[in-house]
Amino acid sequence: MTRQTRRVPGTMPGAGVTFGPEVLAPVVNIVDDDATVRRLLRGIVEAGGWSPEIYESAENFLVAFRGDRPGCVLLDMRMPGMSGLELLRELRKRQSILPVIMVTGHGDVALAVQAMKDGALDFIEKPVTPIRILETVPIAINWSLAEFGKRQFRVDKERRLSRLTERERQVLDRVVMGEINKKVAKGLGISEKTVEVHRARLMRKLDATSLADLIRIARGEGIPVAEEGAGSEESGVVSPLRLGEALNGTIRSRK
Repeated sequence: MTRQTRRVPGTMPGAGVTFGPEVLAPVVNIVDDDATVRRLLRGIVEAGGWSPEIYESAENFLVAFRGDRPGCVLLDMRMPGMSGLELLRELRKRQSILPVIMVTGHGDVALAVQAMKDGALDFIEKPVTPIRILETVPIAINWSLAEFGKRQFRVDKERRLSRLTERERQVLDRVVMGEINKKVAKGLGISEKTVEVHRARLMRKLDATSLADLIRIARGEGIPVAEEGAGSEESGVVSPLRLGEALNGTIRSRK
């Protein structure tokens, strides 16, 4: 098994997901017991500008599996030991964000159909052609990046909200519903000045710079991203929409 893990400093559009001070680049995982096919797929993937990680069996892939790394899987259908279909089902159980592209022989059409029913993104028949890989992998990575972003939004939202006191959560809930400070104060039985204090504190704790930011955070629609060069240890993740736009720009630049 050959592993190539790449950490890219800074923020490179289309290269991956901003995760703290680094960029987490998506990886194309190649799982095939045939060394010739592995070399072929690796060459195509690298030519397309992606980082491959190579596994000769489904079992080896699961040992190295990371649930927090965006990318996709090019998966052989028939392998000794755990089959491609079994690995696909295992990834589904683990709620993986890695779309699976099945690589099948001419006689595996029925299995390919079953794989699609079990959640595979697509299937490619052997002999593999570069154009099919270069057409399918960007779609898979785009989906994975978007799903990764959504999950990070949820995690970051809960982390930020956990900083608030019970009273600050009560104030936040009412502000998000559109209540002005006077109405919030009346509803909670506190002074308007106290509401202003709580509101300022929760804005600071949530790293919100405006009411719009506050509402987006509370609803889980997006997390503010720290400005480049700010040196924040808690930089937000890129939104799924921006991830897709950045990736699409990268794909166009390759054509």
